[in-house]
Amino acid sequence: MRCLTLAEGARGRGHDVVFVCMKDAMTSYLTRKSFEVVEIMPQDFVPETSPTHVAWLRLPWDIDAARTAEIVLGCRADWLIWDHYGLDARWVGAIQKHTAVKTLAIDDLDDRALGADLVLDQTRLNGSRTYAGSPAMIGPSFALLRPEFAQTREAALARMNGPVRRIIVTPGLMDAAGLALLALDALEDWDGEVEVVMGHASQSRAAVEQRVAGRTGWYLTLDTPDMPERLAVADLCIGAAGMSTWERCCLGLPTVVVGVAANQMPLCQAIDERGAAICLPLDDARSVQRLKAAVDAAIDQTEDMARAAAQLCDGKGTERVLDCLEANLRPLTRDDTRHIFDWRSSPHVQNASLTQTHFSFDSHLVWMNQVLNRTDGLWRIYEEGLPIGFVSAVDHGSGVWLWNFYLGARETHKGAGGRMLAWFLQEIWRDTACERIKAVVLTGNAASQALHLKLGFRQIDNADKGQLLYVLDRPDNN
Repeated sequence: MRCLTLAEGARGRGHDVVFVCMKDAMTSYLTRKSFEVVEIMPQDFVPETSPTHVAWLRLPWDIDAARTAEIVLGCRADWLIWDHYGLDARWVGAIQKHTAVKTLAIDDLDDRALGADLVLDQTRLNGSRTYAGSPAMIGPSFALLRPEFAQTREAALARMNGPVRRIIVTPGLMDAAGLALLALDALEDWDGEVEVVMGHASQSRAAVEQRVAGRTGWYLTLDTPDMPERLAVADLCIGAAGMSTWERCCLGLPTVVVGVAANQMPLCQAIDERGAAICLPLDDARSVQRLKAAVDAAIDQTEDMARAAAQLCDGKGTERVLDCLEANLRPLTRDDTRHIFDWRSSPHVQNASLTQTHFSFDSHLVWMNQVLNRTDGLWRIYEEGLPIGFVSAVDHGSGVWLWNFYLGARETHKGAGGRMLAWFLQEIWRDTACERIKAVVLTGNAASQALHLKLGFRQIDNADKGQLLYVLDRPDNN
C-alpha cells in the first residue's frame, strides 16, 4: 500500500505511473484504481539462499530483472521504484546494464546491499543504515501516508487532551498474531467504548464478532475506508507496529504498540524511548496482566504521549519523497543571483564559511560574473521542490578538485545536504577527470565533519589553524 500511496501522489503531480507486479489479486485492485498494470507471470524455481527473504520471490531474480528492464524501456521510465525484501543490488545492476533508469528502493530491513540511486527508510528513528552509500530519505518525516491523514491532523490534535473514553484496536488487516482478542481480554473490565478495525478476511474475525456481540459500546469494523476519521475520534489505541504506527503518530494518538514480529521491535522501542507510545513485545502482550498494565499506564499519560507522537510525523512524507524524486542538480545561472546573495549573506552560511566576510550586492554581482565565465569547475544549484542549496568544485590541477557547498534555505527536508552531495559526486566521477576531491572544514563545524565522513572522505591533516582537511579519492568502479 505504501507504493500505491506514492503512486497516487505522483499521479496528482502529473506523472505517468505504471505498476509492474506478479499476476495476483492486487493487479485487479490497481486496475480499478485506474493505474496501468503490467503483469509478470510467476514460475516454479528453486530459490537461492540469500538475501534473507529470497523465498518471497516468485521468479528467479535475473529473469525478473530482464523482464522489468524490458518494461522500463518500453514505457521510457525516469524512475523505477521497487519495494521487495527478496531483491538486492544484483537485480538493480542487471536492470541498469540495459537502461538509464534511476532507482528508488523502499526498504526498512537494512539487511543487504540495494545498489539503488535513492533509498527510502521511513521507519528508522535511531542510527544510520548499515548498508549505506546511496542518498537516503530516513525517518518518519518521509512516511508514505495517504493525504487524508494530514488533512485530519489538525482536528485530531485539537482534541488530544481529553479523558480516555474510546479505545481503538488495530491489529492489522489479517491479525496474524491474534492481537485483537488479546486486547479485548485486557479491556474486559474497562467500561468505555472499544472499536476493533480489521480486514474481512482476518483470521480472528469470527472470534472477535462473538466477543463484541451483545457488549454495549463494543464494535467491529471491517475494511474501513475512513481510517483517519476513526483514529481521530479515538483517545487511545492498542495496535500492531508497522506503517500504521506513523498514521497514529500523525494524529497524535497515544498507543500501546505491540511488536508482532522481531524486526518491528527496534521501531517499537524507539518510539517508546521518545514517549510516543508504550511498547510491548508480542510475548508480553499475550499476558492479560501485562497488557492491561500497559493500557493503564498509557491512560495515565495520554497528554504527554499524544504530544510526543505528533512531533514524530506530520503526514506530509509523500510530498517530501516526491520532492526528492523530482530533485534537480542544475548549473548555476544568472537568474540565481538574488537568492545566492541571500544565502551567502545569511548567518548560518557565514558561520560555516572559511572567509566570514560581509560583502555588498555589487561585489556579489562581480563574483557571479566571474563564476559564470569560468570553465575550470562545476557550479550547481540543488532543488527539492525549490532551490535550497549550492555546491561547487574547482579543478586545482593534477586531478585534484576542491569543493564547497552549503544549504542556503533554512527549511529543508531532512538529509537534503547528503542527497545534494551524493548526486554531485556522481556527476563529478561521471563527467570530469577528477581523481581526488579536497574539502576544508572549520574545526567547529561538527555537522560538516560528520557529513564528509559519511560520504567516505577521510581526514588527512589540519589545513590551517581552526581548519581540517578531508579528501575523497575516485572509487575503483568509476
